[in-house]
Amino acid sequence: MTTPQPLTVTTADERDRPELEQLWTMFRHEMSAFTGALPDGRGRYRQERLDAGLSEPG
Repeated sequence: MTTPQPLTVTTADERDRPELEQLWTMFRHEMSAFTGALPDGRGRYRQERLDAGLSEPG
């Protein structure tokens, strides 16, 4: 049996935006079954909350 590696948690920032935008799209797609939200013409969902999370402290 191998010893588990320690887990490191860091705060996301603008450098993580490309990955977070993809995860956000998948999350919003899953939630659309409950919210009825539809993507825009580019296939993207509203992401004001993601933008705020990356730009506002705390």
